[in-house]
Amino acid sequence: MSSDLRKVRNGDDVRLTGESIIYEDNSIIVIHKPAGVATETKRIGEEDCVSFIKNHIGDRKSVV
Repeated sequence: MSSDLRKVRNGDDVRLTGESIIYEDNSIIVIHKPAGVATETKRIGEEDCVSFIKNHIGDRKSVV
């Protein structure tokens, strides 16, 4: 699990980080999705869970 990822609250800004990942193995990733973070969005630049997970998987593959 990546230690640079954790849930951070700056005023009303809530985002996902590595500590948001509760469990992961080769088949599943379980995250804590805080209120205010979209599950998925079409807006470029807006954080969402789907993009977070895809980026995490991409980072994980580049390390292996």
